[in-house]
Amino acid sequence: MAEWCARCSGHSSGGWSSLWLQIEHPEVFGGVWSLAPDPVDFRDFVKEHQLAFKALDKFGPDELEERQRLLFELSALIWSAPTVSAS
Repeated sequence: MAEWCARCSGHSSGGWSSLWLQIEHPEVFGGVWSLAPDPVDFRDFVKEHQLAFKALDKFGPDELEERQRLLFELSALIWSAPTVSAS
């Protein structure tokens, strides 16, 4: 991880763009606040990384634990992405 990192935020189409920036450039962006983004489709990302996304139709302790595990998996994928060194 870089010694410094930028954070960005966006609303509507800017919310979608802020998510894209975080995923595509994790070496630069250390966080993102995406407010009311345009529809985001992670189906290809989910298939590529074999993530177990499910519908949010249950909200018990087991489901919360499963979502927490998935969040950690996603974070690990984002933060382990190859970094580009600044020249």
